[in-house]
Amino acid sequence: MLLRIMAHGDQNPPVTQDGATPAQVAELAARVQSLEAKWKQENEGLTAWLKKWGAIIGLLAGAVALPKAGYDLYNAVVSKPHTTVVRGQPIVLRYDSAKEKIFFSFHLSVHNDGTADDTVSQMWATFKAPSEPLPVVSFDSTRFSLREKSDALSLPFTVGKGSWRDLFCTIESPLESKSIPLEGGDWMLEVTLEGEKKSSPLSLTYRLNLPTADVAELKKSGIELQFANPH
Repeated sequence: MLLRIMAHGDQNPPVTQDGATPAQVAELAARVQSLEAKWKQENEGLTAWLKKWGAIIGLLAGAVALPKAGYDLYNAVVSKPHTTVVRGQPIVLRYDSAKEKIFFSFHLSVHNDGTADDTVSQMWATFKAPSEPLPVVSFDSTRFSLREKSDALSLPFTVGKGSWRDLFCTIESPLESKSIPLEGGDWMLEVTLEGEKKSSPLSLTYRLNLPTADVAELKKSGIELQFANPH
């Protein structure tokens, strides 16, 4: 009787502590291996996909970078300012006979229609009598006082591309009365601006008609004259 019971017991498969049979364990192991293989396959596919699209994105970035680099090079080589100067009105001439100093005040506008910024680094002016080849007086940059609206402006100053600056200028210089020729006619005030990126300076001219009587009064007692529409 005992032997039959033992023989009957031998027919039942062994179980784990959790109650799982060897067949169930083997099935579970097979599933785990299947999942691992599937995950590995999917991971390899994802890696390949990422590499593929990474290469495509790199090509696209290169395709975009090349034209941009060319555009930047074009701008660096070809872009340049196109600066002009326009005179304003009126212009005022004043002479202080006691201090023997001459003054001018006037407006001008600096325009830059180019594709690069420009910088005005120097300004100077000359004042000539009608028949004199040499200036009666000259003004260098230190003789200029500049204002933009209510703000003082000093050299050098920048004129941005596609913009302009409206300036009010005052210049002064010592000038002995005896150095002023007693001569009527068109006196010339020439104002020049030099930009750092422009090969030739910019100049504008004010032609001031001074009768001999005005020149005599200017030399003797000083005078202030305003020219509303200089030539």
